[in-house]
Amino acid sequence: MAANAAASTSLRETAKWLVSGVTATAVAVFAGSSLTRLGSLDFTSQPVRFSIAIAGALLGFAGLGLILARAISVLTVESFSFRHLVSSDEPRLVAIRTRIEKGQTGGMPGNAATFKELLERTDAARRAPDKASRTLMANFDMFRPKVMAQAGFFNVKAKFDQLVWALRCGSPMAIVGFGLFAWAANPPEPKPATAGPGPLVVIGPQEVAATQTARACPPARLRHCPTPTPEPSPLIDK
Repeated sequence: MAANAAASTSLRETAKWLVSGVTATAVAVFAGSSLTRLGSLDFTSQPVRFSIAIAGALLGFAGLGLILARAISVLTVESFSFRHLVSSDEPRLVAIRTRIEKGQTGGMPGNAATFKELLERTDAARRAPDKASRTLMANFDMFRPKVMAQAGFFNVKAKFDQLVWALRCGSPMAIVGFGLFAWAANPPEPKPATAGPGPLVVIGPQEVAATQTARACPPARLRHCPTPTPEPSPLIDK
C-alpha cells in the first residue's frame, strides 16, 4: 500500500514538472511577440494576416487548455469506495476493476470470482451472526485496503497516460499556434520610398531670329592645276 501511494505521488510530481515546462515555453513564445501592433491589423486591408493571428492564438490556447485540463485531473486527489469501484460504469474504473480482478483470481475472500460477488457475500455476512460470516468480514477488511491502494495507483496512472497524450498533441498545437500569431501580428515595416529622378521641366520651342551681319560670300572658283609630267630617270652607268 505504501509503495502504491509513493508511486502515485511520484506521478503527480512528474506531472507538475511537465506542465510547468510546457506552459513556460508556450508563454515565452506568446509573450515574445509584440501585441502592440495587433491593433494595426485591419480585416479589410489585411484579411489574411488578421485571420491567421486570431486562428493562431485560438489554436495555441486550445493546446494549452488541453494540457492543463489533463494535468489538473492528475493532480486532483480522487477518492472512491470499494462499492463505487464495483458498481461504476465509467470506462476508466471498469478497466481498473477488470485488471485488479484478474490479478486477484483465486485469492479473494470467500473464494469469490469477482468483486461484485465478493461484495454481495460481505453484505450478506454483515447480517449473519455465525463464525464463518465474521471470518469473511475480517478477511474482507484486510483485503479491501490492498485493492483500493492498487485502484488508486492505477487511476492516477491512467490519468497520467492521458496527460502524456495531451502533451504530445497540445504542445505542437501551442507552439505552432503562438508562432503563427507572432508572425501575423507583427507585419514587416514598410520600406522607405527610393529617391527617383526629379520633376521634368518641359521647355517649349524657341524661335531664334537670324540677322544678316555680313555680305553673302561669293561662290568659290576652282582653279585647274595641270598634272606634272614625270621626267625620265637617268641611267646610271657603272
